[in-house]
Amino acid sequence: MSPVWHLLPRLAEAPQGWEAWHPLVWQACQRKGLPTLDALEGWLDPAHYQPASPLELPDLARATERIQRAVQRGESVAVWGDFDVDGQTSTALLVSALRQLGLRVSSYIPNRMAEGHGVHVATLIPLIEQGIRLLITCDTGVDAHEAVEVARQHGVEVIITDHHKLPDALPDALAVVNPRRLPLDHPLRDLPGVGVAYKLAEALLPDASVYLDLVALGIVADVALLRGDTRYLLQQGLKVLHVTQRKGLLAMMEYAKISQETLDETTIAFQLAPRLNALGRLADANSSTEMLTTDDLATARRLANQLEGLNLERRRLSDEVWESVQVLLEQNAGWLRHAALVLDHPKWHTGVLGIVANRCVEHYHKPTVLLSSGADGIARGSARSIEGADITDAIAMTESLLLGYGGHTMAAGVSLQVEKIDAFRRALSEQVRHQLGKTPPDTLLEVEATLAISELSPTFFEQLFRLAPFGAGNPNPVWMLEGLKVVSSTFIDRKHKHLRVKVVDQTGVSTEVLWWNAHTPPENEVDLAFQVVRSGDGFHLEWVDARPTEEFTTFARSSRVAHDARAGGGRDAHASEAFAYTASVALGTHPIDKNASVVRVQFIPPTAHAWRELLQIQSITTFILVGDESVTTHPATLLKSLMQWLAQALRDHASVYVMSEEVALSVRADLTTLQKAWECLKTAGLIEIEYTDQRGWMIRKGQSSNGKPSTVSLQALNAHLQEIQAWLHYWKTTPIDALMRVGD
Repeated sequence: MSPVWHLLPRLAEAPQGWEAWHPLVWQACQRKGLPTLDALEGWLDPAHYQPASPLELPDLARATERIQRAVQRGESVAVWGDFDVDGQTSTALLVSALRQLGLRVSSYIPNRMAEGHGVHVATLIPLIEQGIRLLITCDTGVDAHEAVEVARQHGVEVIITDHHKLPDALPDALAVVNPRRLPLDHPLRDLPGVGVAYKLAEALLPDASVYLDLVALGIVADVALLRGDTRYLLQQGLKVLHVTQRKGLLAMMEYAKISQETLDETTIAFQLAPRLNALGRLADANSSTEMLTTDDLATARRLANQLEGLNLERRRLSDEVWESVQVLLEQNAGWLRHAALVLDHPKWHTGVLGIVANRCVEHYHKPTVLLSSGADGIARGSARSIEGADITDAIAMTESLLLGYGGHTMAAGVSLQVEKIDAFRRALSEQVRHQLGKTPPDTLLEVEATLAISELSPTFFEQLFRLAPFGAGNPNPVWMLEGLKVVSSTFIDRKHKHLRVKVVDQTGVSTEVLWWNAHTPPENEVDLAFQVVRSGDGFHLEWVDARPTEEFTTFARSSRVAHDARAGGGRDAHASEAFAYTASVALGTHPIDKNASVVRVQFIPPTAHAWRELLQIQSITTFILVGDESVTTHPATLLKSLMQWLAQALRDHASVYVMSEEVALSVRADLTTLQKAWECLKTAGLIEIEYTDQRGWMIRKGQSSNGKPSTVSLQALNAHLQEIQAWLHYWKTTPIDALMRVGD
């Protein structure tokens, strides 16, 4: 499946003061919400950024006080980490910082294959028996209720540092330092695990900046959102990486033939992070702590050499699984009609399933679950998702088929009995289809602007990369060259997977483009979507996609007008001719008029995806933003309203057909929220759902009159409503120009 291309219009001439900047780089700055030179300077230069105090993190002051008492008492401390790169760097950072304080420190990272994520009691007990008095977690532990209780029973206090989604109730630890406890707009909110660990070290030490090289690794590897302190720490961390004397990193760069002076976020993402990840996926990640903390170069080289071997094995296993996936889908083409791909094989290595699942998502544009079915009759695997589909929520709705699961919006792990895979495939696809609606969202490729090859100048490249580091929240822009012919292509690797392609435009000017995981080069004239990538001291172009020239679709928003009538402000222009975005439209029970030219947004679309859908209707020239709230965001209120409505509907009947539009408007819930609410009432035994169709549900009275929803279903509803609440706040408070760019 190919993405739909949307060409964003070129903006007007740059205002006075921007003469030194390339016009297209100025345009990219506007798209990123940097309209003035002052705003740009503060964003580009970390010297102009004031980082937040570590003490703004909840419980961090309590954590530092307890660690300082441990120093005074000479106590033994254990650090418990995680096996991905964020967890490895967090562990190494805290171990080093605590030793710098003079503490006796041990550490433990669970084995992915034998244990999985989390703090495991069976492994914790031996640590306690060795005499530790304080346990500090990093990049894990926010849901470790049992482990915290066991530690307390043995007289060991626990400090949790983590960044994952908060459970309904926090563990009864001495401190739970998690940036998700902060408001959505707080500059520390997006810190990954290593960022939280660094903030703790920053509060404990006179100068923790020596550890910023580890912070940069973890931020990039965890695909953290690059805004606020997270972007600042990556900027500073890259500077430290350029001069780091950390023996383990120097040995890794030596084996990987990486130039330390020109290393950047791309080097981390595609060369350093995969090597460390291979350790966690195929072996024991505990050796990463030694490699990242040792002062002995011989030890570092020995461990880095092991990483090289594991990384080669990771590549081989990933290629094997990918080839097997393609064979399975050729043999079972009907699976591609499902909303989600669920594939299993007895010989797949579970350590690489997440990598290949992500490749499937990129190739097939569907949420994907890859499972390795073991001799014990249990299939274990990894899931990856697309925008608009919360894979963990979708999996949670199939809980009755599973042995276990866990994860977040875009990734998850799952285990189930082999004989239930077919039922799981159908159930998961049903949930994903419900999340995405009748028609899944197009995969969009936003193209910043059209250039000519002659415009690809060193000045343009150098200024563009002043906007780096690129990553989540600050994507590297995609550009387009029109009307190209491929004149030659050469493989640049022994496996014949990657190409160097020479293209020429209609004026006869040529350039070269690198194409990773290439297909057969097109013969006809094409428009090429590409990115500029830094390589050493220079730059090169990388192939993103290509389309026949005549098929390119433009997406012009420059002529659109938006009137801000939120909070009673703005003008109510064109009100008489406007299509009303009413509550029923917002709740998904009434279609949007795809031919409307003026839309009065009376009610806020309940999700960012719904807002993007509205922005992508090309016929609309004028928006009038009012923004009443159409949805209930408190779970108890919603469930109470729903039960009251049902009690009336079921008063004289054992079962009743519930029209989706009627109940949605009555209890003020969109269809996705209703689905999660029904699941809560079903797990409580209050209702049974006999069947569902496009118009509603046939519901029967349940066997229980006072049951309680399952924890999983209630958590799923609560998390979903929290996301809606955050989105509503964003919609109401964001400047109108930025709000109109949400779909960009």
